[in-house]
Amino acid sequence: MNRLAYNQPEMFGSSMLAHQFGVASGSPEEDWADSQIPSVPVFDANAESVVVNLIPDAIRSNWFLLSRSKLPERSFNDLLMAAISHERTFSGPMKPLSSTSLRGFLRLWEAVRDCSAEPVLSLSPAGDVIAEWFRDPDNSLVVMSARDGNLFYSLFDQGQPCEGFADSENPGNMIAMFLACEPIPFGWSDADEG
Repeated sequence: MNRLAYNQPEMFGSSMLAHQFGVASGSPEEDWADSQIPSVPVFDANAESVVVNLIPDAIRSNWFLLSRSKLPERSFNDLLMAAISHERTFSGPMKPLSSTSLRGFLRLWEAVRDCSAEPVLSLSPAGDVIAEWFRDPDNSLVVMSARDGNLFYSLFDQGQPCEGFADSENPGNMIAMFLACEPIPFGWSDADEG
């Protein structure tokens, strides 16, 4: 008898996450297996079944924060795809997504999501999350959540640079500074053009 381990979609806080990973409901005993992260069954000719986690370690270790972050679907998908492709192409100076970096970004996102446009997310070669909000070439905000627990920012407001850093555990002063700007840089998006 083949035994496949699945998790229920409701555990992830988003039907999008369940759909993304093709998660189906299993028996009640299987619902809380391991770390509650979606798994996909992979069949081997010599074994009945093997369960493989397809989620990068940094995303797996921050699953709870991700599930409550209300990160927009496009941003989640971009982050996931960047993390997966980073792990697959791991060579030389390229590093996989940092768990600490992702945690710092998610804390920042939770603090600003109600007044924020959706950022453009990418990964640095060091595996740090980079979030960008931009209106045009003279108005942009770039925040890098580094693996050392700091948030480094570069704000270009009317072409004038302002750079600094904040502790990802306590980004309140940095956030307050940006919320005092008019218009709020977290609200900038490429959709503002045109």
